[in-house]
Amino acid sequence: PKFMGPVFMGLYITFIARSVLSGEVSLGVFLATLSVFSEVSSDFSSLYKHVMSVNTRLDSLKTLTKYFNMQTEDKVLKTMNERRRQATQTAWDEIQRQPPPPPDTGFLRSDLIPIKMDNMTFRYSASSRAVVQDATLSVPQGRMVAIVGSPGSGKGTFLRLMSQTIFPSSGNVLIPLHLRLLFV
Repeated sequence: PKFMGPVFMGLYITFIARSVLSGEVSLGVFLATLSVFSEVSSDFSSLYKHVMSVNTRLDSLKTLTKYFNMQTEDKVLKTMNERRRQATQTAWDEIQRQPPPPPDTGFLRSDLIPIKMDNMTFRYSASSRAVVQDATLSVPQGRMVAIVGSPGSGKGTFLRLMSQTIFPSSGNVLIPLHLRLLFV
């Protein structure tokens, strides 16, 4: 800090002034020592600024380290992807037993697999109440669906579950494997 140089110089003057007046320390040595204190204090002041600059950046690095060391959702994503493959394969097998869609509709057989939600429940933590509880839904691909409700009723959570940015506590969300983009 800037005040450290003047403090040390003041202490030096206080304790050495008598020696200068009595002739034990020459005036030249006294002034040279004060000059050295001034130079060293300015060097320490700039060093202090650099240390404080590094210190402010360390807080950001601590936060990044915390986030980099958090548990990832890889296992959850892998499990969900395996379920999604199995459910898509099961649905595909069922669709194969049905007659193909009329050619004038432009649908493929894979377009007949609905987007489903089976007994889905979601809690933000294990001890909190369920935001979405036992939701079951089946919507044909290409349909527009409105999700309505009062503020805080779980609409946003429901959409995040559908877009798979958060994952259900129990139950399944089936978005057919061939769909790479789901508009929510």
